[in-house]
Amino acid sequence: MSQQPAPQGIAPGTVLEAWTPAWTLNGRLLKPAMVVVAGDAGRQG
Repeated sequence: MSQQPAPQGIAPGTVLEAWTPAWTLNGRLLKPAMVVVAGDAGRQG
């Protein structure tokens, strides 16, 4: 997972981009997706 500042009008925590899809089998998660998530633009650290 990666995080970048949220663009104007996008809520923090929103998935901006998916690098790889999640893998599931019979409704069970085998491998989570690798994603870029919008962060709080005013917060650093």
